[in-house]
Amino acid sequence: MKRLFTGIAIPAAEVPELLECSEALAAQHGQLRWSERNGWHVTLQFYGMVTTAQEACLRQALAQVRGSLSSLQIRGIGFFERAGVLLAEVQPNADLDALQRAVVKVSRACGFLPEERPYHPHVTLARRRSRRDQAEWQEILSRTLPHFQEHPSGSVKVSEFVLYESVPGPAGSRYEVMERFLLRG
Repeated sequence: MKRLFTGIAIPAAEVPELLECSEALAAQHGQLRWSERNGWHVTLQFYGMVTTAQEACLRQALAQVRGSLSSLQIRGIGFFERAGVLLAEVQPNADLDALQRAVVKVSRACGFLPEERPYHPHVTLARRRSRRDQAEWQEILSRTLPHFQEHPSGSVKVSEFVLYESVPGPAGSRYEVMERFLLRG
């Protein structure tokens, strides 16, 4: 079994302002567990542990997805407080929403249910190491967020989405590309 999800790759080189911001924040807040920049992505749907049969079904189903998304806009820093995630906000748009809904729709045939929470597109930059450091987390957020509410910003060209495998490791998960799916309108 593999731990799979679909997403849109966010090459760090395409969003230099986000890369600079992330490096500056990492220098100030080394105690967080920082995401590997070559693994930045916007998740479309997380599947969890997937059987070989479900993976084959997903590959066939995802190949049928059509979309007209051509770019994503990165707009500022945010956080999921309860989850302890520092993130770059992705500006929602109709094409991204349609792509995400299409991915969720086709994956139902493979036994995957949609997330109950509303879709919140983002790029995970860092996670707190444990729930015990809540006071430190609050201090980081109070010092960091006021300076980055609108920045970084940037645009990322999109021509495909990806089926990833999430491989856990001691330094955090590593994301391996299983298959790429070109976006065709």
